Amino acid sequence: MRKAINKIQHLLVHAFYTESKYSDYVINFICDMNVFLFGIMTVLFSAVGIVINVMRPFPNYTLFQFLFTFIFIVSFFSIRYFEKQSIEIHRLMAGDRNLQPISDKNYRLRHSKMNILIPLCICAYFGILALTLVNVKLNTISALYLILIYTVCVTTSLLGYLQYVYLSIFIKNLSCSTSKIRKYNQDYPSNTNWLVALAHLFGIYRNIFFILGITYVFGVIYFVLCDGYNVLKNIAINPWLNISIVLFWGGVLGAIVIFFPISCALNYLNIKKIVNNLKEQTIVDINSVFCKETDPYLRCQKSNLIIALMNTPAYPFKDAVGTAFSGIITCINLAASIVAILQFKLN
Repeated sequence: MRKAINKIQHLLVHAFYTESKYSDYVINFICDMNVFLFGIMTVLFSAVGIVINVMRPFPNYTLFQFLFTFIFIVSFFSIRYFEKQSIEIHRLMAGDRNLQPISDKNYRLRHSKMNILIPLCICAYFGILALTLVNVKLNTISALYLILIYTVCVTTSLLGYLQYVYLSIFIKNLSCSTSKIRKYNQDYPSNTNWLVALAHLFGIYRNIFFILGITYVFGVIYFVLCDGYNVLKNIAINPWLNISIVLFWGGVLGAIVIFFPISCALNYLNIKKIVNNLKEQTIVDINSVFCKETDPYLRCQKSNLIIALMNTPAYPFKDAVGTAFSGIITCINLAASIVAILQFKLN
């Protein structure tokens, strides 16, 4: 049994930390895409959808198209931003023999084959559940077009979400490292360049995906309760579909309403832990320099250095607005989900 578990663990580690040319291709394609060309292609694709809907109308088509196009655009540019900032953080950490292995491990994780497999599998999971719940014709050209939009947009946003998970793992690994870090600001640890860049990336990515999260939550609520898709009517006719709606809602609630805010809080605390670890490391260095000093003046100077160090900020910058924004969005998502569940039960 233990051998089987070890083999599974080995396979998972290999899958998550082995670079994939397909993953590299997708990420490089997104990062290298010309912004003007991307805009033209998005507008043309949306225009084609509008023409198709005029020919073969589909329930609530305009809202569906707008919602997923918005998700796609935000996800696309968030992936570009994440990758470019991650490369910059990797550059800033270069040269430190204890930071470099953690950074390299994060790079392999960001470019592993799981970047392709996980988003496609989760997209298929939600897609199949959604198709079992709707009670509308899905054999028209407009329905096929919407399925294409759904697949592309959800897969892209899941790749972005996966990058956030990788970022959380990266921050956690840095906070748990017991090795001495040399490449940091010893006088002002929270002002270390790679740490400031990491905190900025976390803050911006957190806010982006809270926005995407609330978009998904309200989209799913509308999808379930809207008369145009007949989800409630279909469940009333086929009670076994209650399993599908539980799995569907469970995935949305687990990934967006529960996991995301908890992981944000943990990331914030782990960044503060990194700062605290750097402070403690500097204190050890100061004590080692002054360990044999008996001169009262020098001992006083040592105390002043330690006091000044401990009075430096515990986080790279003030993040009250971002934290408040995250809290508000979390409350809205939670309240909207509870109302939707109650509404579903009443119907």
